[in-house]
Amino acid sequence: MRGYFRVERATFAAVLLALRRDTRSVFFRSCGGAQVDLQLQLPITLYRLGHYGNACSIEAVADLFGVSVCAVVKSSCGVVKALVSFAPVHIWWPIAQRSAHLSSYAASKFEFQGCIGATDGTTFPLAYQSAIHP
Repeated sequence: MRGYFRVERATFAAVLLALRRDTRSVFFRSCGGAQVDLQLQLPITLYRLGHYGNACSIEAVADLFGVSVCAVVKSSCGVVKALVSFAPVHIWWPIAQRSAHLSSYAASKFEFQGCIGATDGTTFPLAYQSAIHP
């Protein structure tokens, strides 16, 4: 679990439960049409987010999980959309003083200007700053 999805089994189970409980509108359609099971959508997304280079290409992920390229794209978008909806409750931004300290540390140590955190060395450039906590 940790090598492929970058989470512990208990964390995976908790996130899966929360997604099923709180984001039904994202994953369960009221009208027809087949959809990849959420229990497969979450691993697809976690695998893509936890890898870089050729390993996370849409085609490689589709081959690994035995789904179509379209299913990889739709799964990733759906899971990320659902996780974003959790942000106000489960993701806390550091207070201003802590943000300033983290930013100066990242700038001096890694030459990342304006960075307040990183996950296992992967950077995600944002198109725009957060509206709630810029």
